[in-house]
Amino acid sequence: MLSGSTVANILSTGIVTIPLMKKTGFRPYQAGAIEAVASNGGQIMPPVMGATAFIIAEFLQLPYSSVVLAAITPALLYYIVLFVKIDAIAACENIRGLSSEDLPRKEDVYNGSWVFVLPLLLMIVLMFGMGYDPGKSAVIVSGAVLVAYAIRNRFRIKATDLWAVIKGTGSDSIPVILIGAGAGAVIGVMNSSGFAFQLTLMLTHLAEQYGMFAMLLMAALVSIVLGMGMPTVAVYVVLVTIVAPSVIELGVDPLGAHLFLFYFGLMSMITPPIAMGSIVAAQVAGASIWTTGFYGLRLGISAYLLPFLWIYNPALLLNGSTIEIIIVLANCAAAVMLLRSSMLPSPFSRLPNWVFAVLAVALAIFCGGATVWFGSTSLTALGVSVFGLAPLLPGLRLSDVADSMNSSTPETLDTHRGARLEKEDNQ
Repeated sequence: MLSGSTVANILSTGIVTIPLMKKTGFRPYQAGAIEAVASNGGQIMPPVMGATAFIIAEFLQLPYSSVVLAAITPALLYYIVLFVKIDAIAACENIRGLSSEDLPRKEDVYNGSWVFVLPLLLMIVLMFGMGYDPGKSAVIVSGAVLVAYAIRNRFRIKATDLWAVIKGTGSDSIPVILIGAGAGAVIGVMNSSGFAFQLTLMLTHLAEQYGMFAMLLMAALVSIVLGMGMPTVAVYVVLVTIVAPSVIELGVDPLGAHLFLFYFGLMSMITPPIAMGSIVAAQVAGASIWTTGFYGLRLGISAYLLPFLWIYNPALLLNGSTIEIIIVLANCAAAVMLLRSSMLPSPFSRLPNWVFAVLAVALAIFCGGATVWFGSTSLTALGVSVFGLAPLLPGLRLSDVADSMNSSTPETLDTHRGARLEKEDNQ
């Protein structure tokens, strides 16, 4: 939430979080992948989100609060899946948190952090409590930040600091202007060359011949490919002009269609072979680019699945009856725990870990999309959630190896973990 840019988030927070993760026992590629996936989520996490969310509101002529309300559930699921997967990794490798001696004093944290929390709270109050538009809210919050800075420095404000604020604001606006101009040029080239028409025709043909799922799959692929060389804002502007009309014509909710393209456009930041977010995080972590990229792909898998679910069941975007929302959330809860189990060792001695992981992901897709198969108000879809959680009972034991480790002392745990890491490093 610090920034709507994946790379900016990694370079600002990753320089702190990645060394801490490595210090506690995470592998360099694990730390880099976690940071890349978490930073990428800053664009989809309300209440601020990325710049693209504001453009979605402008395109659809909706209040920004409507976009936030629709985006909140998928964003929370994105981070919950990431959290439980990290928890599974830590459980498997016996990774503990920092000791109390390594933590800062609470008083120091509170005294120094209020100046960062206040603007965020004020932004939420202005946009959602008072109904101000984002532009006006941003101007007011900027003034509040200046006042907070003055109070913190006892009203000793240097002219050089004011100039730095003005210069920084202007320099941050330049990329947005250039992105808009570049997106316009790309759209113009596509239209004049006939590529935009051919792409729209191809998507329509796919929908007619093979159904909406095939068209959505192709739209997702186009979004990711375009995003590999363009910022998320530019990708969205191009896609919403060329692809969105074809999707909406099939009866898809306009907001759901726009968020679908938005998600897959930003997921290019952690999708190999380009995966700019993973590359930057790998450089900070000192890890392999390819290993970090594919591990991040595994951690962020929920972002590839959720858009398809809300296309077929808008209740995930809180656009439905109470019973529909409850059932789809129950399905997602089962899918979350199944995705967590995919990071654990196989509980069955004769079943390889990678086969168990694939089966867990497949079962998660089945359970998460139960309303697609059985109907949005079907009790069968609700029952699938219970069925989906049943295989977790042996999975929670962290395999046969973890069974013995759970009864061991902390020293034995570290010995097991050290031997396993040494073996993997030699391989």
